[in-house]
Amino acid sequence: MFKYEDKLYGRINYLYPREGREDNAKCTKCTGDMKNEPLLGLPIVKGLKWNGSEWEKGTIVDPENGKTYVVKMWLDPKDSNKLNVRGYIGVFYRTQTWERVTD
Repeated sequence: MFKYEDKLYGRINYLYPREGREDNAKCTKCTGDMKNEPLLGLPIVKGLKWNGSEWEKGTIVDPENGKTYVVKMWLDPKDSNKLNVRGYIGVFYRTQTWERVTD
C-alpha cells in the first residue's frame, strides 16, 4: 500500500504458491490496461480517500474474476497488523482481513 496525492493505492507484491497457478501468472480476466498484465506488481487498489477513521470510496480489482468493486479499508482496532478490506456491489459486500507481513 502507498499514498499518492492524499489517496491510497496498492499493488500485489507477493503471491503465495497455489496449485494450478503459473509462476508468471497474468490477469487474464481483467479488462482495459490490466488485461493480461502480470499479477505481481498489478495495481489492484486505487483512489481510496481518508475520512478520519477509514479509507473509503476507492476501487479494488479481484484478479481471479477481473471484476472491480467499490472498497473501504480500516485497521482492526485490536490488532494494527490486520487490515479489514470490504468490497461492495450495491448493498452486498464481502469483508476480508489482510495481515501485515513481518520479516
